[in-house]
Amino acid sequence: MSSFIDQRTREIFQNASTDVLSTTPPSAAHQESDSQRARNLKSTLAGLHTPPNDQQLAESLNLLNEALGKSLADPPDPYAVGISERVIAGLYARTMEEMLQQALEADREARFWWDVERSKYNTTWFLMQST
Repeated sequence: MSSFIDQRTREIFQNASTDVLSTTPPSAAHQESDSQRARNLKSTLAGLHTPPNDQQLAESLNLLNEALGKSLADPPDPYAVGISERVIAGLYARTMEEMLQQALEADREARFWWDVERSKYNTTWFLMQST
C-alpha cells in the first residue's frame, strides 16, 4: 500500500509547476527586499522536488507566510504558488501515510479480536483475564 502512496505523491510532484523556475519575476522594478524574497522563494521551490520533510515544510510555510503577507491586491508570486502546490502535495502524502498506518493498526486489532472470538479457549482465557 505504501508504494501506492509513493507513486501518487510522485505523480503530484511531477505535475506541480516547475516551469516557473525558468521564468523571471513579473516586475523588473523590484525593490531589493522583493528581489531577495523572490530569490528565497525560487531556491525553496527548487529544493522541493520530493515530498518535504518536517524541516522543509516548516521553512516553506514560514517563507510563504512572509511572501503572502503583502497586499491582497497584488498578483500572487508564481514562486509562492509553486511552493504552495508542493507543500500541499507533501501534506497530502503525510496524511495518506498516517491514514494507512492507522488502518493497518485497526486491521491488526480486528484480527486479534477475531482470533479471540473464534476459539472457545481464547474466549474463556480472555474472560478469566478480564475478571
